[in-house]
Amino acid sequence: MSEPEEGVRKTEPDLPSADEPSSEGPSSEGPVRKTEPDLPAEPARETQPDLDPAAVPDVPEEPFHFPDVEPEQPKTKPKSWVYFLVGGLLFASVAGPLLFYFFVWRYKPTAVQHIPLGTTVAVRFDGRELYLDDQFRKQVLSPLEDAEGVNSYAERIKSRTGIDLRSDVRELVFATTNGKSFVVLLGGRLGKTRLEQDRFPAGLYSVLTEKGAPGFSMDGDVLVGPGLRIAQSKDDTVIIGNDAGIIDDAMEPSETYKKLGLASSEAMSFVIDAPALSTLARTTPGSAGTALGKTERVSGYFKLGKSKLFIDVVPQQGVGSEALGKDLDDALVEMRTLSLLLPDTFGEKAALGAARVKPRPETVMIETEWPREGVEKAFAKAGEALRLVLSGQTSPPRPSP
Repeated sequence: MSEPEEGVRKTEPDLPSADEPSSEGPSSEGPVRKTEPDLPAEPARETQPDLDPAAVPDVPEEPFHFPDVEPEQPKTKPKSWVYFLVGGLLFASVAGPLLFYFFVWRYKPTAVQHIPLGTTVAVRFDGRELYLDDQFRKQVLSPLEDAEGVNSYAERIKSRTGIDLRSDVRELVFATTNGKSFVVLLGGRLGKTRLEQDRFPAGLYSVLTEKGAPGFSMDGDVLVGPGLRIAQSKDDTVIIGNDAGIIDDAMEPSETYKKLGLASSEAMSFVIDAPALSTLARTTPGSAGTALGKTERVSGYFKLGKSKLFIDVVPQQGVGSEALGKDLDDALVEMRTLSLLLPDTFGEKAALGAARVKPRPETVMIETEWPREGVEKAFAKAGEALRLVLSGQTSPPRPSP
């Protein structure tokens, strides 16, 4: 066999497929190998012509500049005193009103505990309610402001005793045992605040002496003036009476006010007990006397803001509330008629006209509205009385002929 020429590739003969039998019969060289068809040739890719470096123009390269950004200021932590200040303000806003109420404004009534045994009529005024009324401050407290600054009665008394009568008096109680002897009790923050200060009677005496008020002297720890005596109990309640006996009876605390049923709320509360009612019944004619004769006790209170008066009438044993209510209605009719002949001093005519009787199972309730003008007239009258006391007089000066 001759050698194949150089450059001519020798190929192997196609092998028959295993699935197709050969016409020539089985080959001694084995089965024919199956080949894949040739893939089509990829078309020629166009390429861009090479650029001539000499033809590219020279572009000057600009320097890179970073954008102008202001540097961030470093964050400073708040100082510790800022936290302290904010916390203090928050605490004051929450706790301040509570502290003021519990340590300054809150008051446990003590004056009512000095109502003497045997009291038949008692009237209580709540200073906390009255101080909020501008007319009360103007009419009743104005006599204490008789001069400017530290020369006024109020400032001098405060300097001598530590008591500011314009704000420290929390309650005032009037009580009488027989209609002749009476006592006025002042309760509140009435203790001296410094060791060098005097108790109220001695301090008031010093102020009255400095002001030149006549007729005052000291009898031991008691201030004696024209028609009155002023003492102070161990719990700082100021006791003002018109005789020594009732002063002594009021010095020690008791539970008389509980037996009387005197309320300790609202601007004004009162109680009239059986002995006083019995005396009134004997001297009062008509249906009013009949109703009083069937009454065991009368109590009530006055709402200053609404100017309303509420009276609770307790009938005597064996007297029904309906029967007593009818007698009270008849008494109101007679009193309205009688009031037409009398001057209207404190608005009582309008109060009588608005009164309504409401019987209840065990008592009789009377409700009425009191004219605000009458209340203000009563304040003015109380202010005049205080001026007389501070001036050392017991009655208004008579006009010269």
